[in-house]
Amino acid sequence: MGRRRWRKLIILRGLPGSRKTDKANELLKYFKERGMYGIIVSADDYFRNGPNGEIVNFDARKLYAAHKEALEKALDAMLRKENPIIIDNINMEFQYMYPYVFRGFRKRYWIEFVDLMDDNVCPYDSYRSCKGKIPLEKFEKWKASYRKVKHIYQILHDPVSKSKWKYRL
Repeated sequence: MGRRRWRKLIILRGLPGSRKTDKANELLKYFKERGMYGIIVSADDYFRNGPNGEIVNFDARKLYAAHKEALEKALDAMLRKENPIIIDNINMEFQYMYPYVFRGFRKRYWIEFVDLMDDNVCPYDSYRSCKGKIPLEKFEKWKASYRKVKHIYQILHDPVSKSKWKYRL
């Protein structure tokens, strides 16, 4: 019988503008009420400079650095055994979730996925809520590439993800 996994890694999935950050804050509040003081990890934090924590000076050319910083923050939180760790990124494709799932699994986290996607999600609504900062074509591409996660092994054994992250983890 394997050892129990009692720490949680929660991965939010949804288009930009689908209220993932609101959901992350709601989840963190739920856990705090139960005495669990975790952390929210978001690539958006890289761009949060406003007085109320709003995103300012977003630059798509800096997304790689933003996601790299978010992954490092999550890995550091896993080493500190934070509970829960909530990943607040779009995570539409398995390859973007892979490093979190891979490391979380190895660090003995129970991994849950919270989908904010369904068949009725309209890419145009998300595009409007982001005030046109991201091209509509990206939203359509993300929705088309979306696959529901039934089990973490789908991600851990995904050939595209394994190839992309082979020498990075």
